[in-house]
Amino acid sequence: MTDYTKIKSKYIKSKIKNLKRNIRNMAYIHDLMTIEQLILRKYIGITSGYVRKHMQEKYPKEWDTIGQELNPWFVTIAQEKMKYTKENRKLEEELRKEEQKEAMESKRTWKKVGGKI
Repeated sequence: MTDYTKIKSKYIKSKIKNLKRNIRNMAYIHDLMTIEQLILRKYIGITSGYVRKHMQEKYPKEWDTIGQELNPWFVTIAQEKMKYTKENRKLEEELRKEEQKEAMESKRTWKKVGGKI
């Protein structure tokens, strides 16, 4: 039996108020409660990592909303993607410059040994 009185998130409580009690809605609320527990670090371990990823993909809006409500240092999915994209762009630029440098060096050594360009 699920104890709904232990819910800390106002977002989840407001969802309960707006939903009828049926299997589908209870499953949805249970998923939101799982998100809450993951954000509050109640579940720790390798399995929780898989559950965390699944919940982030299945409920991105709810994940961000509950996370920002319960944890002031919470990083949203969009912020994570933006950071990842920025880092990727920087790495790609560095790789491109390195490749250009290598191509120029290769061209220089080709010419040095008598090759035609």
